[in-house]
Amino acid sequence: MAVKLGRLPRKENKLTLTLSKYLTTFTAPQALGWEYAVPNWPMMLNDQLGDCTCACAGHMIENWTTRTYGTVVPADQDILSAYEAVGGYVPGDPSTDQGCAITDVLNYWKSTGIAGKKILAWAEIDTANLNAIKQAIAIFGGIDIGFNVPQSAIDEFNAGKPWNDTTDTNIVGGHSVPVFGYGGLGCTAVTWAKIQSMSWAFWGKFVDEAYAIITEDWLTSANTTPMFGLDLPTLEADLAVLG
Repeated sequence: MAVKLGRLPRKENKLTLTLSKYLTTFTAPQALGWEYAVPNWPMMLNDQLGDCTCACAGHMIENWTTRTYGTVVPADQDILSAYEAVGGYVPGDPSTDQGCAITDVLNYWKSTGIAGKKILAWAEIDTANLNAIKQAIAIFGGIDIGFNVPQSAIDEFNAGKPWNDTTDTNIVGGHSVPVFGYGGLGCTAVTWAKIQSMSWAFWGKFVDEAYAIITEDWLTSANTTPMFGLDLPTLEADLAVLG
């Protein structure tokens, strides 16, 4: 299968919150899978363009809305519009297909919206703190991650295998995917129209940024959101400052 990457290196943004400020002490569930209520994951153009950062947002919208107030599947045009606005892509000009930084996409998602959906904020998570990663997935219904992709990961995906090889040093680009579930052996992402498993060893080797995405729909849906473990008053105060 033809696949594209497109995540540019991690980029600082003054609007980035730090998730550890809002997490209280609790043990995340041993295993969790938010992704299995969605029957179909569209490609969202990521086989043609390096728009993975925008496709990631689209898949997060699809998953959240499926579990809250009714499924919204962003159209390819929604994803393309975001990629054009953030990445400067010009349809028909391959030289402008250069990818995006995750935080630039998150900033656009907050200020302008994707598929008619805006986020309130985002908060960075220490990628080495797997308990915090699991907490964030449990509380926010998934996280947005960025990682460096070895050629072996492309080969594993095309072979229908989990991302597990940590020995390949041939990095072919950067990728952004949503992670909606986890267990003892690793986590589950969505990319290139499929659910893809990733071992914790692979995570430790290649993942270098992770963000909890804060959306009003998810936080206000009592049927989905485990509010334990989250200092909501402090978070709400900081959100008010961000505007």
